[in-house]
Amino acid sequence: MNDEIDEFYMLKKNYMNKKTNRCINCNRAVGTEFKIEYFSDKRILKIDCGDKSNPCDLKKEVTVLKKFNRDDYIKELNEKKKELEDEIMKIKNKLLYELINEKEYNDLYEKMNNEYKIIVKEVETASANVDKEKMKHEAIRNKLSEEIENNLEIDNEDDRIYNLINKIGPISKLYQDNLLLIKEENETYRLKEKI
Repeated sequence: MNDEIDEFYMLKKNYMNKKTNRCINCNRAVGTEFKIEYFSDKRILKIDCGDKSNPCDLKKEVTVLKKFNRDDYIKELNEKKKELEDEIMKIKNKLLYELINEKEYNDLYEKMNNEYKIIVKEVETASANVDKEKMKHEAIRNKLSEEIENNLEIDNEDDRIYNLINKIGPISKLYQDNLLLIKEENETYRLKEKI
C-alpha cells in the first residue's frame, strides 16, 4: 500500500513540475486530475483522466485508512477478491450465452484477472504478516514466562529485584505494548493481544 501512496504523490509532483495539460495516460490535452477525498476514517487518493465526456481508462484509486486495523484490511481484501470472482463468473456466463463476443471477453477477463492476482498477493502478504506477528507475540510471552520462573529461583532478594528491573521489566514492557483493552458486552474489560 505504501508503494501506491508513494506512486500517487510522485506522479502528482511530476505532473505539477512539468506544468503540462496532458493526460499522463492517453497523452491528450485534457489534463489529469489528482484528487484527495477526506472521510472520518480514511482518505482516498484518486487519479483520473481530465476528459469528463470521453475519459481514457486511467482510473487509479488508493484508500488510506486512518486507523489501520489489519483484520479489517484483510476482510476488505477478501471482499474485493470475492467481488472479482463474481465478476469473472458473470463475464464467463455472458460469453457462454453469447451476450459478448470473444474479444470483449478476453479484454475484460485479462483486466479482471490481473486485478485478481494483485488482490490474492495482497491477501497472502497480509496473512503472512499476521502469522509473523503471532509468532513474535508468542516468543515475547514465552520469554517473559521463562524470566519470571528464573526470577523465582533467585535466593538473594537484591539479585531478584535487579533481575526484575533489568530483565523482566523490558520484556514486560514489550509484552504490554502488544495488548489492547477490550470492553466486553457485560461492561467488564479484558486484555487482548494486538495482531
